[in-house]
Amino acid sequence: VDVGFSDNSSKNNGNKQTGSALNFEPMFELNMPSTSQALNNLFVRSGYGFGSQRSEYTTGATTTTTKYSTTTFCAGLGYNFFFHKGLSFTPIFEYDINTQKNKTSDVKTKYDGIDFSFGFRKFFKYDQNR
Repeated sequence: VDVGFSDNSSKNNGNKQTGSALNFEPMFELNMPSTSQALNNLFVRSGYGFGSQRSEYTTGATTTTTKYSTTTFCAGLGYNFFFHKGLSFTPIFEYDINTQKNKTSDVKTKYDGIDFSFGFRKFFKYDQNR
């Protein structure tokens, strides 16, 4: 499950801009069943999420607030490079589709493309044969 929250604020020459976002994206991941240990570390993953965003822009006495609903979909391929008991370095290549819908005007904006990410993982149940 991918859960995200962000909050930002900036001021410039008396103008103020703030924003916040919240998203929830359940994911599933499937390791390749194989007798080869190297192939067992390969996995596919996919997820679908939803959330909301809010932006506010203030100039003088005028404040403009815009609210969005968001949806996301991802599908990708990753690999766990184990370097210590239960610890791996994990790069992931994904195709992502993100959609924003302005709640006032119903205008939809769609972003899609390839995403590359990497990180470290801790596995609490670890196969000693890896």
